[in-house]
Amino acid sequence: MPFAVCQAFAVEALAKDALRDEPAALLALERCLDVAEPRGQGTVLLDFGASLRSLLRRAIARGTSHRSLADELLTALEGESDSGDGPIQPLLEPLSERELAVLRFLPTMLSNAEIASEMFVSPNTVKTHLKHVYRKLDVADRRQAVRRGRELRLLGPGLRAT
Repeated sequence: MPFAVCQAFAVEALAKDALRDEPAALLALERCLDVAEPRGQGTVLLDFGASLRSLLRRAIARGTSHRSLADELLTALEGESDSGDGPIQPLLEPLSERELAVLRFLPTMLSNAEIASEMFVSPNTVKTHLKHVYRKLDVADRRQAVRRGRELRLLGPGLRAT
């Protein structure tokens, strides 16, 4: 269901953009990213191809709460490849399903309490999962966790151009 919702918001964004209603187009795109990012469904947007590039550029310029995902999508749509600085070091201890779910919420602007509400757990449970995520990813904070999660392709799977 979230996959279809994300597609619907993307279609709405492109339609509003075609009608030159930029505020409505950017709002629909933001809603689409709200649905896609925590669930790792950003790849659905790649199906819209070049028609989405301009809108993503404007969303980044105006400020989006999903800057990292928007950048990755734009990079993939523009056909730029990620050269990398060498092999990616795998995790010594894999993330559990719940830890991975918490990690997927980190790029959003949701607080720990809001993440807890979305996952139907207590804020203390989210904090415990965060401690485990930070330890397993060998990072100190949320931003580093998102960066490391993207390097390991735990976030935004398949968004990088090949």
